[in-house]
Amino acid sequence: LLFDLDGTLYSGDLGLKPHMQKRILQFLVEKTSADTGDIKFDSINSIQEARAIWEPLFRKYNQSLRGLLTAGYKIDEAEFNEYFRRGT
Repeated sequence: LLFDLDGTLYSGDLGLKPHMQKRILQFLVEKTSADTGDIKFDSINSIQEARAIWEPLFRKYNQSLRGLLTAGYKIDEAEFNEYFRRGT
């Protein structure tokens, strides 16, 4: 299994990066809005809120999952990876 993390193997015209970002943000809204008691922070209720949380963490850690985990979000790594790769 090979992933093109820096956009050098696949054309940006394919839409892979925007699709994956959309799925990550959807995951944050869906999983933190559920009252599981496992989330450190208040629920994220919109894509805009998710983006405001995700972008600085991604910039700092250059990885979505690592940034979220370091910030204290309790996320099942396998579930996260399966969710955001769906449909790619």
